[in-house]
Amino acid sequence: MWCLAAGLLLTRVGAATSKDYNVFVEATVTESPPAIVLSWPAEAKATGYHISRKVRTETGWGPAVAVARTATTWTDTAVSVGTKYEYQVRRTSTIAAAASAALTSYGYLCAGIRLPPAEHRGTVMLVVDSSQALALEAELARLHDDLVGDGWTVIRHDVARTAAVTAVKALIRANYEAAPDEVRTVLLFGHVPVARSGEIAAGGHPDVHRGAFPADLYYGEMDGRWTDTTVNNRTAASSLSDCWNVPGDGKFDASYVPGLTADFLPGGAVELEVGRVDLWGMPSFLPLTETELLRRYLDKDHAHRHAVRVLPRRALITDNVGEFDGKAYAQGGWRSWGSLFGVANVSSGTLDTLKTNAYFGHYMNGAGDNNWCEPTHTVDFARVDPQTAFVMLYGSHFSDWNKADNILRAPLCTTAGLASVYSGIPHWFLHPLSLGGTFGEAARLVQNNFYTAGAPDWPLTYQPASSFVGGIHLSLHGDPTLRLLAVAPPTALNLAPNGGGHPELSWVASPGASLGYHLYRANQRGGPFSRLTPEPITQTTFLDSSVSSGTCFYQVKAARLETTVGGTFVNTSQALSGTIELGEPIRPALAIRLVDGMLRLTWPTSAVGYELQAAAEWNEPGRWTPVTGSPAQEEGRQAMTLLPAETTRYFRLARP
Repeated sequence: MWCLAAGLLLTRVGAATSKDYNVFVEATVTESPPAIVLSWPAEAKATGYHISRKVRTETGWGPAVAVARTATTWTDTAVSVGTKYEYQVRRTSTIAAAASAALTSYGYLCAGIRLPPAEHRGTVMLVVDSSQALALEAELARLHDDLVGDGWTVIRHDVARTAAVTAVKALIRANYEAAPDEVRTVLLFGHVPVARSGEIAAGGHPDVHRGAFPADLYYGEMDGRWTDTTVNNRTAASSLSDCWNVPGDGKFDASYVPGLTADFLPGGAVELEVGRVDLWGMPSFLPLTETELLRRYLDKDHAHRHAVRVLPRRALITDNVGEFDGKAYAQGGWRSWGSLFGVANVSSGTLDTLKTNAYFGHYMNGAGDNNWCEPTHTVDFARVDPQTAFVMLYGSHFSDWNKADNILRAPLCTTAGLASVYSGIPHWFLHPLSLGGTFGEAARLVQNNFYTAGAPDWPLTYQPASSFVGGIHLSLHGDPTLRLLAVAPPTALNLAPNGGGHPELSWVASPGASLGYHLYRANQRGGPFSRLTPEPITQTTFLDSSVSSGTCFYQVKAARLETTVGGTFVNTSQALSGTIELGEPIRPALAIRLVDGMLRLTWPTSAVGYELQAAAEWNEPGRWTPVTGSPAQEEGRQAMTLLPAETTRYFRLARP
């Protein structure tokens, strides 16, 4: 067993804490006039602040604005409603850090004003371990429906756990190349083949644990050079021989996200968001089998999406390491959870706290090995069953996660765990989740956060720098399509044709639909769906008068205006879905007779949406015009009385 390094648990008296390495930024917003007001706690030792901004999709920050050292707010009025921004707040201070007499601290925030709902999220490739497909057939079908109900197009591949990683990658690449603007995400479910790559020591022990680490980002990187010709390293201990990497062994050379050249810099970029749910070999959770653990995960996934289980918006930090010579591994936990819940909702505590108190997020570090993060072992996750959804962990060795009873995979085996990541070398940044971003979006952000060759001033987009930025070992354990906040969907959808043959929908209201409901329609079950409601409707019925034949697939989603530390956005629920088959419409019969020298025209009152039209020639479509006047209502029929024309006239009922 190994520790992080000698003297791991020693801390300097009076030194900075991991919390001091952060600026805890929050935003309040107004719509008219549009403004985003940033605020942060006062720091007596601050010497100044610099604030930078960019649109979320941009790669570089705009010019930094200097702010006085005593300031605790800053207002941005050059903003637009519906645009998602990112802010970096950098603070300099005289706080004594381990590495220097002064400290530079960073805070990040996604902010926006009434961001619109996400309509089509893109295509997700669901790659399933074929050995689990039959036993979990019903749950995987439900997952498929949930993905479609959240705006995804789904492509599924079942693969053998013995398949070559290159064969699995070929399936993903083919889908990506066929629609690169649509394909966004990969969900690896079960023990899908694990790629290994590199010559790194991500846990900080090059003497015993250096070589090829698991590299799920291989499945998301589409155009880099993945060679197996140069690395020749067997320095890892014999018990870690799966890290040995020699030419031609099926393990790749790249230690960082590869570009088109053989070296790291300038490097490439990960195109797809990848997440894995892989629960093989977890004996600490016996008697639950791998299949039962996977089933439990799918049940949790479904419950989270449908707001059946809603954990409090707060997080817990278990920092067993401290500042540790300026590395402050836990700062990623403080910074990430603060950007989602606000610093007032992030506190310190132990794993046992989570046995009876639920928190959405948890960060924990400590001296470690494959199945422990001192003082916590994998079996403690089974014993305590921590009530937390997203866990960030750091410690030696367990980023090499493809081993039995690995602690990085343990949170996914609990009754509440949805995701876990290895955060500390390097740090993770979760702020995109505050305004509707996915777990996978955060994973891709950190995987692509690395240096660019030839650029000055260590141009990491997200600071501070740490070892192994862009490292091959960065992976997300959990469903990458999940989001932080869920809205309870409506229930009990009923679809039936009305008297005019149009679909009429009704449903039972959602308690979370503060804005109302959006309606969507498609001509096939898997979509794509088009929105029918320009703005949310508040009633629980909807008449789709634009169709009267064929098979129609509908979705009803509750809409809520979410307020977070980043601002506001329109959040929609999972879809309540239904299908209706409409036959060719039965056209209402029009009766015409002569009564006392007048034309008497009658038709059923059920002919909703039809109007009476007349023309001098039957076969001239452009000559049909509405008959003026309002029909009378007589014993279930509508009636109009007209003077006969001197020439022949034709009449019909038609939809305008």
